[in-house]
Amino acid sequence: MSTPPPPPSPFGPPPDQQPGQQPAPGQPGAWPSGQPGYGQPSQYPQQQPGYGQPAPQGQPGYGQGYGQPGQLPNAGSQMPPGQQPVYGQQPAFYTQPQTFTPARSGVTPAAIMMVVSALTIGVSIFLEWWKLGFSANANDVPIEFLWNTSSTENFVGAPLRWPILLAAIILLASAFNLRAKAAGIIGGIVAIAMGLLYLRSVHALYTDIASAAGVDAGSFTDAVGIGCYVCIAGGVIGLIGAFIGLGRK
Repeated sequence: MSTPPPPPSPFGPPPDQQPGQQPAPGQPGAWPSGQPGYGQPSQYPQQQPGYGQPAPQGQPGYGQGYGQPGQLPNAGSQMPPGQQPVYGQQPAFYTQPQTFTPARSGVTPAAIMMVVSALTIGVSIFLEWWKLGFSANANDVPIEFLWNTSSTENFVGAPLRWPILLAAIILLASAFNLRAKAAGIIGGIVAIAMGLLYLRSVHALYTDIASAAGVDAGSFTDAVGIGCYVCIAGGVIGLIGAFIGLGRK
């Protein structure tokens, strides 16, 4: 009488099956045909990118561990292998954005003031500088009168208009070239000096006449025309404009 084969043990392979050997199809413990079983290699496609595997070149994927530098799509912006980005430091491929700086206009407050000064001084030449008894402008008053106030002198020298006109030209030229600021200051000083010297000369002339006649000649300003004051005002405006131009870089 033959002995029946022992039933398959749930804790190990049958006696006639070596450890690690898969049961043949049809035997107890065998998987259905075409289905993977325990210990059988998987039938999934190989080289699938997943966690822990490097991604294809140029594409970020699971293969990049936490805290590791990633690869950007732009090949020129990749960091060298093994180099960690420094916190707060801009990458090598970062370019500073360009800022738009509007060009400075040539019309500035200093230039405007100096142009106004030059025009004012130029106009003062044709205004009245002497108004007592007769009218005279800077074309009629000689330059020598600024230091020679003799009432009996017959002046035949150059008229006062030339230094005043020179001051106006200097200020006008400096208005369009603010690098020549010193010239603008000189032009303003010359215009102011012409007006003040003229006032001093008129005052000295009045004093001489009053002393010779023994009478009160009154205020010397009664003989001074508006042209003198306009010339001084123009020089002050030009001087201020020139100093404002000094503050510009």
